[in-house]
Amino acid sequence: MDADEPTAPSTAVWYFVAATFLFSGAVFGQTLLDATPWLGVLSFAIGAVVMIIGCVVFARELRAKKR
Repeated sequence: MDADEPTAPSTAVWYFVAATFLFSGAVFGQTLLDATPWLGVLSFAIGAVVMIIGCVVFARELRAKKR
């Protein structure tokens, strides 16, 4: 890769940031807000799905950089 070539922006990091907020939201809702248990489970499950999608996007970005 040449120093003058622009690099493609990484979008995988935003999936990981979103998953982190969903995970912390699940913990926050269960400990401080005394929310219903299904809300914490739902937030955690959505966070896990977003994390998996982030891993897929990250792998795709790594393959694209190797080409």
